[in-house]
Amino acid sequence: MLALARRIVHGATPVVVTLPAYGFPRLTIPTYANERPVFSRADVENLPLKNRTADLIFSVNIVDRLPHGPERALREAYRVLRRGGTLVFTDPFNWTEEWLWRKYPDAASVLRLIERLGFVLETWFDELSYREILDARGSTDEFRTLAVVARKP
Repeated sequence: MLALARRIVHGATPVVVTLPAYGFPRLTIPTYANERPVFSRADVENLPLKNRTADLIFSVNIVDRLPHGPERALREAYRVLRRGGTLVFTDPFNWTEEWLWRKYPDAASVLRLIERLGFVLETWFDELSYREILDARGSTDEFRTLAVVARKP
């Protein structure tokens, strides 16, 4: 997925992919020819970035899968974001550990954590219906999620 993302963002000509296992015989994806974005597979609790070097942190459906809960990853996002940088994430908060259900029982508890870490909430939507397309036939999986946009002041 990282190699594909690099080709799409850094490339100058459309990328053609085939995903027959998902019913997509051929897709042509436009590219952006932008060398600036950096892609890396890394531990979200210990990102390989210097302090205050990122403009954007974007996370989809990962926070509730972290063994230590959301705090370490969100603290790390704060560390690497520049002043004015943006955190965008969405997560259903389907915690895998009982203690996380107790500590973060609802969206309000996660929003308080984000503010306590120093972020300024710009907007958020709780119980947003998130639909994931699974195949070319239109099969989907749908769940409720919290979507957040926050800025580092």
